Amino acid sequence: MISDFDVIVVGAGPTGLTMGHLLGKMGIRTLIIERNKETVAQPRAVSIDDEALRTMQAAGVLQEVLADVALDYGLASFDASGRQLQAVHPTTREYGFPRRNAFVQPLLEGALNRSLVSKAGVSTLFSTRCIGISESGEHVDVRVVDADGKERELRSRFVIGADGASSFVRQSIGATLEGATFDQRWLIIDLENTKDRFRESIGYFDPARPAVNLPGPDGRRRFEFMLHPHEKDTDFLDDKVIRELLSRYGPDQDAHIVRKQVYGFHARVADRWQTRRIFLCGDAAHLSPPFAGQGVNSAFRDVHNLSWKIAAVVRGDMGPGVLSSYQVEREPHARALIDMAVKNGKHFMVKPGLHARLANLGTRLAMMIPSVAEHYAQMKNKPKGSYTQGFLAGAGSSERVGRLAPQPTLETLDRRLHLMDELIGVGFALLVIGIDAQEAAATLAAADWKLPGVRVLAIVPRNYNLHRSIWTQGAGRDINDAFGADANTRVLLLRPDRYVAFDAPYAHNPEQLAQRVRALVETTFEPVSEAPSASSTG
Repeated sequence: MISDFDVIVVGAGPTGLTMGHLLGKMGIRTLIIERNKETVAQPRAVSIDDEALRTMQAAGVLQEVLADVALDYGLASFDASGRQLQAVHPTTREYGFPRRNAFVQPLLEGALNRSLVSKAGVSTLFSTRCIGISESGEHVDVRVVDADGKERELRSRFVIGADGASSFVRQSIGATLEGATFDQRWLIIDLENTKDRFRESIGYFDPARPAVNLPGPDGRRRFEFMLHPHEKDTDFLDDKVIRELLSRYGPDQDAHIVRKQVYGFHARVADRWQTRRIFLCGDAAHLSPPFAGQGVNSAFRDVHNLSWKIAAVVRGDMGPGVLSSYQVEREPHARALIDMAVKNGKHFMVKPGLHARLANLGTRLAMMIPSVAEHYAQMKNKPKGSYTQGFLAGAGSSERVGRLAPQPTLETLDRRLHLMDELIGVGFALLVIGIDAQEAAATLAAADWKLPGVRVLAIVPRNYNLHRSIWTQGAGRDINDAFGADANTRVLLLRPDRYVAFDAPYAHNPEQLAQRVRALVETTFEPVSEAPSASSTG
């Protein structure tokens, strides 16, 4: 028996569940299948950033997720003698949320799974393993087997591989991971009921044993300790040894141990992320070392980038050409973050002796330069997504094009404050920014943009009032001038993932601007090159 869906997502971790929410909110019939009988029970990823929280906002699950997130924590690093080397505590809210936040993966997955009940058209199948994938010109057949050994045939227009590092979907399209697997091992200890009330994370740059102390929400804490090549995993999984390690770093030597595990790490990227109808997201597409906390956050960027494109094709709003922009856009940013994590790890795992002393001295001297200290304190070293090709109109014409738009707080006509995305919904949006934004918005709203349901939002600078009778269907005052206070009115086209696709001055000629956007949409209906079909049986 064959069951039909628009999209089948393989994997019900954070990546797959978030994809389900995004697709469900856009009305796409989605099935999520997961080999395990329930979401994870043990802690894994622990850091969620501002971009990821913005994705949760788009998915409609922000409040459910925030219930178990510790917002806005920093980082302090110390050398072996206890001298502070560096402090990181970003104050920006560029995208609407703090840059550094802690979460507990089992609680996040549980919240995402429970709230799927409210998403019409989205269903889940747990205890169901994917054993075969066959792609044809119009659909993908997925063969699955349940816990009782009963096989079933499923069919969808698209398949998303969100099934982790050992992805069956990745194997099915013939993709391979390329890059490095490091010999270095780390011991992870997850605790409950911590007695340590300090809410900043701490890095111990001790060449004898580098370590990390990470606070979590509701009395949780994670410690990570580097193991040396001659040390055995089994020795360090002994509770007595763990307690002795913990006793060196605060009052938690007797805390309840939730998880203890030794792991290695990888810096690897799949050579291909997609065929015409099958796509890889998260760990199925790329694996990052833990030293930047960006593994799961990169996965959230993947699904936010891909979900709206698939929805547009399913609804017939765009042609399949838009899907060819997925890997082109996402891979460079994923690689940049992996490279940052590798560099952070090399800096952290200093060798004993002169090398360690020189490295720590260099860090202290660098942090004495105010501009350098500020650069790291505000996390300006973290690479931002910057698309140079893909679904963009006029790439390179503006520094905003291909970048994630800021999310300012806007004051609306009723004097209420809103994060910008709350006012523009889940689809495309035209931002009209400037002193005369409302007048321009009224004109632009009448143009044919070939973008069904596009929202028009007028944004005036902080020092200007909104007019109560010009354009009132969507208008706000940028209370922090996140978009600047330039008097010249500009028009930005925001994609559903909030990246800027178009940025141009308003020249009282809406048809000319609309034509450029229509031309971009029309290119997606042009024929795309035939990608190899996939057929794999487990």
